[in-house]
Amino acid sequence: MVDLIITDSNHVDVRSAADFTLDCAWGKEENDFELVMSGASTIDAGAYIYVDGSECGGVVDAMEDQLTSGVSTLTYSGRTWHGVLANKILEPDRGKDYLTVSGTASTVIGSLISRVGLDSVFDAVVPPDGSDGPTIKQYQFDRYTDCYTGLRRMCAANGLKLRLAYTSGQVNIWAEPVAHYGDSIDSDLIDFDATRTWRKPNHLIGLGKGDLAARTVVHWYADAKGNVSQTQSLRGVDEITQVYDYSNAETAELNQKTREKLQELQLQRLKKTINIAANSPYYKEVFSKNGITGDSIQSLDDIRKIPFTTKSDMRANYPFGLVAGDMKRDGVRIHSSSGTTGNPTVIVHSQHDLDSWANLVARCLYMVGIRKTDVFQNSSGYGMFTGGLGFQYGAERLGCLTVPAAAGNSKRQIKFISDFKTTALHAIPSYAIRLAEVFQEEGIDPRETTLKTLVIGAEPHTDEQRRKIERMLNVKAYNSFGMTEMNGPGVAFECQEQNGMHFWEDCYLVEIIDPETGEPVPEGEIGELVLTTLDREMMPLIRYRTRDLTRILPGKCPCGRTHLRIDRIKGRSDDMFIIKGVNIFPMQVEKILVQFPELGSNYLITLETVNNQDEMIVEVELSDLSTDNYIELEKIRRDIIRQLKDEILVTPKVKLVKKGSLPQSEGKAVRVKDLRDNK
Repeated sequence: MVDLIITDSNHVDVRSAADFTLDCAWGKEENDFELVMSGASTIDAGAYIYVDGSECGGVVDAMEDQLTSGVSTLTYSGRTWHGVLANKILEPDRGKDYLTVSGTASTVIGSLISRVGLDSVFDAVVPPDGSDGPTIKQYQFDRYTDCYTGLRRMCAANGLKLRLAYTSGQVNIWAEPVAHYGDSIDSDLIDFDATRTWRKPNHLIGLGKGDLAARTVVHWYADAKGNVSQTQSLRGVDEITQVYDYSNAETAELNQKTREKLQELQLQRLKKTINIAANSPYYKEVFSKNGITGDSIQSLDDIRKIPFTTKSDMRANYPFGLVAGDMKRDGVRIHSSSGTTGNPTVIVHSQHDLDSWANLVARCLYMVGIRKTDVFQNSSGYGMFTGGLGFQYGAERLGCLTVPAAAGNSKRQIKFISDFKTTALHAIPSYAIRLAEVFQEEGIDPRETTLKTLVIGAEPHTDEQRRKIERMLNVKAYNSFGMTEMNGPGVAFECQEQNGMHFWEDCYLVEIIDPETGEPVPEGEIGELVLTTLDREMMPLIRYRTRDLTRILPGKCPCGRTHLRIDRIKGRSDDMFIIKGVNIFPMQVEKILVQFPELGSNYLITLETVNNQDEMIVEVELSDLSTDNYIELEKIRRDIIRQLKDEILVTPKVKLVKKGSLPQSEGKAVRVKDLRDNK
């Protein structure tokens, strides 16, 4: 019996198996395989399987595990080599009606393989029988035909047959003369019953109004490893293309129709998420009380049938009441939120979840211009805090040389930046300003370093503070959003336009609600962000109330990405404090303070009860201004009070203090201390 060879995603052989059942099919209609194995370690998605020297093999897309009478049976599904080709589309060159080719068959096939980005998988060769390479003469492809069908028809039109065989780490592909060519080739080694799983298209081509070269064409991409956008980002076997012909649709209508395809993907993933979540003790009870199943969700709006999940729910079910997967078998990491009192919120991840998370962070970094040639320094804390490991694995997934510098020790951070030629840095906003101050203290000009890109997040901050950071460090600073409950960093990110953070809609369903009523607010209005995971298996969260306040930005982003955008986080509904009947957010105070060049970055708001009255005291450090210059200090203090009163409608007490006198945090900054009797 022949052995089945299993490789990793780079075609490196991992192991072989003799006990398996493989059903491969290829030809006009089917180009997929199913593989059944018992009692074996799992095969990762994206790995390759093959029988050496044969056409049998392909890329693994999905796995199902069925446990019967204590025996685990793993069923894998995926695309054969033929199916990989069938998921790529041959398009005419810009301005051309058709794609036409000529030359020796191996050269033509090699050119077409390169054209669809499959050079790493296929190698065009001359026929193994040693015959001279046959010639292709001015063959004209059908418009928007898939690569497999196009190659087969091209060969048939020239009296040739398309052949494939996996050898030496690549699939050899060639054309050889035949006397007769059939349109359908099916090879079934062994038949068996198994649940069929499918990988969905992630590249949608919408064909609209017009004919030939003038026809309206819109491309959309949606996948955990790429962007839902009109900017191509998918390559190789990760891209699965499907063409939708809407005949006379205009561009706007075409965009809407392809947007509907994205929403179909979201709905599919939402149903799957609900079915997975039902395995957790918490959601099992919630769904039972409310009559919720995957089948009861027929539209994205139906998610409102499900009650919100809150931080209190997670703490009440600490530690594992929301875990839906098998922790002993599939759990590989635990993270928890920061917090000093009560139970923390805990998130358990499977390997799938970590891979998806790494892909999300990688696409974020790519979006702001970071590439594998960059040196990425991470000044986040590692451990239970998600920022460190999230950015670490995301940057590594992108291929960056990564420096896990961890939090704090500013002098060492600067030494690493200088010595390692760091080009991209991740830091929370308050620490980025502190780092700029240490640069100055050490007599080092950031402009003389290789640093060019800064990723900031974890703390709400104003656009004024971002611009201040950019000036001080001579970088372009990009805002990010993430939270432990949603994996960590990588949930939403600015693009290079810096006009809102793109939300990855293939992995998260976004709602903006009124914090008081729980009802959705109109697009463009500020409300509380509510999130549902769509690509997490071990511990999905449904309608999680983040307490973060933001809004969906209307209109399209000039970058071309079509993910919805949210505004920067305005604050948290639970960070808001009320004084003298007025709702105030710390960011409103910061917005004013940052406008005074005489002030440093560190400030503290203290709320006290004095003579049965609530008082607000704002302490802010001076920059380099002498604390002995009373007249000048008093003028600055009065200007601050006046502008704060205009902004927050309350007159605070303002104290200007010496630089370095307020507590300095190298983690998230503490901005409010509430000492009131009635808090």
